[in-house]
Amino acid sequence: MSNQANINAAINAAMGQIQKLAKGDRNSHGNYSFASVDAFLDMCRPICAEHGLHPQVDSVGTETFGAGNGKLWAKFSYRLAMGHVSGEKTDPVGMDVMLPLTGAQTSGSAQSYAVKQFLRGLLMISTGEKDDVDFKPQAPDDGVEAARSAEEESAYDLAALETKIQTVLEDDKILKIGHFLRFDKNALEFFLKCKIKNIFDTKIASKIVRTYTDAHGLKNLVQEFCNKNLDKRQGSSDWNKDIDELTDKQLEYAANDVIFLHKIKSELEKMLKRENREEIFKRCLAFLDTRVELDQKGFKEDIFEH
Repeated sequence: MSNQANINAAINAAMGQIQKLAKGDRNSHGNYSFASVDAFLDMCRPICAEHGLHPQVDSVGTETFGAGNGKLWAKFSYRLAMGHVSGEKTDPVGMDVMLPLTGAQTSGSAQSYAVKQFLRGLLMISTGEKDDVDFKPQAPDDGVEAARSAEEESAYDLAALETKIQTVLEDDKILKIGHFLRFDKNALEFFLKCKIKNIFDTKIASKIVRTYTDAHGLKNLVQEFCNKNLDKRQGSSDWNKDIDELTDKQLEYAANDVIFLHKIKSELEKMLKRENREEIFKRCLAFLDTRVELDQKGFKEDIFEH
């Protein structure tokens, strides 16, 4: 590594001049105060210039995707480094910023936020913001830095939630119970870029042990094992609206899709053990990763058929 004495001295000097930034803006949605991106950069700009420092930002890609409410989002990927008038610069770090697409200004907002978080971590600037994401420099392409700004506070909320969901889904110490997980794994692994580990699929288990019937839907299992009759009519209702606009019947329908699964799992496990089919059930679950990959590559039919 080349000598970085000049840039290190400049960064140390800049750190000594920077004070804690006052939280001058208010987030009405989350009910907290924060330091805006503009205020943050306005504070840093003259101090960096005084010590010959200048952030360097390279855009390395943009990916768009749809959210459940029908809105388009974008993930902007950057590599950032701090340059110095001596020609020295810090090692680059990678950062992804996710924002809803609201117009031509979205890319500018994303880059400004990326620079803010980069400077905040490099210069160790305290803002005292509630629930702010601690900036941790990472190698390029590692991790996602969630975005938040005055205009896009919902982006921060979604990114933080996605990170938590990814952590749970990939934790092989946490059992994930579901019905027809082939569908869930397909969607979640595609959109969240993760691998779901440690699963129990009640539909697969039902087909292996409930050979006395062709009825393997969740409604059938709830009726048999929980003595409840589920109303599935809400499954064909409008689910594209914002979550706070969903009706009580829709929320009840969504809850019923999961609250009975523990009881059903327990009953199916007893049957799997009784019929000595536990091992073949485990092998079916292991194959589900391959079945999902086949789905994603367009092989919807059973490739083992003659």
